[in-house]
Amino acid sequence: MKTLPSLFERSLGSPVTRSPFRSLLNLQRRMDQLMNESFPEAWSESSMEAGFEPLCDVEEYPAHYQFSFDLPGIKKENLSIEISADNELKVKGERKAEKETKTGSIQQKERMWGAFERSFLLPKSVKADQIEAQYRDGVLLVTVPKSEPSQSKQIKITEGKPGLSAEKH
Repeated sequence: MKTLPSLFERSLGSPVTRSPFRSLLNLQRRMDQLMNESFPEAWSESSMEAGFEPLCDVEEYPAHYQFSFDLPGIKKENLSIEISADNELKVKGERKAEKETKTGSIQQKERMWGAFERSFLLPKSVKADQIEAQYRDGVLLVTVPKSEPSQSKQIKITEGKPGLSAEKH
């Protein structure tokens, strides 16, 4: 597989200044070449269709949790969110493969497509019926409100009634 020229390389006619990233870029290029030559099937088109796992940030605020998913290229119609009875939040979706209409040849293909599913076990102290989701510019925000924490409460002890014994309970 050919390696594309780096944007950081200079032509032979211009003076070359030492970039701190140059050796890292060279190392990355050599590692990419080694991996492509050693494991060509790992980067085949069929492996790109196997699916992917979108990145997600989870933030906790005083009143809610917020999940932020990076989902570029996925239509809202291809997403679903559900919460199970045991408070498992599931986000599912699919990125459809683009139809090839280009006449050029592909030099490198890194984007993945296919179906995905991400699951998160939420604490019992959330308001599952008030979960909200917004999708804009390829970012899915899922807001999970927290329920009020149960407060400690003093329990009043009363006089036992005649005939009340531990055997009945």
